[in-house]
Order: sequence, then C-alpha cells, then structure tokens
Amino acid sequence: MTAGTSSPGEVSAEQVAVALAQYRECSAHHIRFMTLIWQVPAVTIGISGALVAATFGYDVDDGIRALITLLGAIFMLSMALAVEPYRVFQLRTQGYD
Repeated sequence: MTAGTSSPGEVSAEQVAVALAQYRECSAHHIRFMTLIWQVPAVTIGISGALVAATFGYDVDDGIRALITLLGAIFMLSMALAVEPYRVFQLRTQGYD
C-alpha cells in the first residue's frame, strides 16, 4: 500500500469525523422535527379551546362572537398549513408516496 491509501476495511479519522458530524446534524433535525410535530397541535388545541371558551362562555355581542370565531378558524387553518409539509415528509420517509 502506498501512503495516503487504506484498505477497504479501514476507516480514517477524517471519515469518522464526517460521519459523526452528519449523525449530529441528522439527530438535531429529527429532534426539531418531532418537537414541531408534537407541540404545534397541542398549542393549537389549547388556543382554540380558549377561543371557544371566550366566544361562548361570556356574554358578548354576536358581531364580536363571529369575529372571534373567524380569527380562531384562521388560526387553526394556519397551524394546519404549518404542519402539513412535515406530515407529508413523514409519510414519504415511511414509504407512502
């Protein structure tokens, strides 16, 4: 063997460092992905529940009640759209195209 080459079974320190860096990035991406997937729906449900309680729990005018309901619907739609790309990505990684 010449200097600078290795046999197919050997792994250089540089290859190990690159593999570890890739693993750290993949694990950080996975943690961020799972955090988003689990936190956004929980926060959305909490805020939607507060909006429903504010809408129907207090004596408010019908116009304000309609405005709060519309804002709640817009908020829930925006949160669903925020999570949708990650849900599609998750389905693709599981093999459902």
